[in-house]
Amino acid sequence: MKFSKKELMAKQEFNSKHKINFLQLILEAPKGFQHSLLLNSPQEGRVNVLQVQVVNLQIFNKIISLMFKVLTSGTFLKGVIFNYKPFHKKMFQVGNQLYIKGKIEKNE
Repeated sequence: MKFSKKELMAKQEFNSKHKINFLQLILEAPKGFQHSLLLNSPQEGRVNVLQVQVVNLQIFNKIISLMFKVLTSGTFLKGVIFNYKPFHKKMFQVGNQLYIKGKIEKNE
């Protein structure tokens, strides 16, 4: 299949406009990327993935209040589940070790 001179020039122009810098591909994360590496200690204001142990669980109406111990740093976190389902009670039993992901915010 032969291309005309006009078609070849259009292809070269397209390629030059849409060149992707390899370094840019490595350094820039895709738009939907979410950081999910296991952290040693919780960081406020960002999404964290932590290994925790459930220390305490309290149920109030449709709310579960949890106390976690972060196993890598020894710090404690509070968690809340609104409108919980039966599987939440099974998953978050006292003594269970879990990996949790969520944004940490200070409650004053």
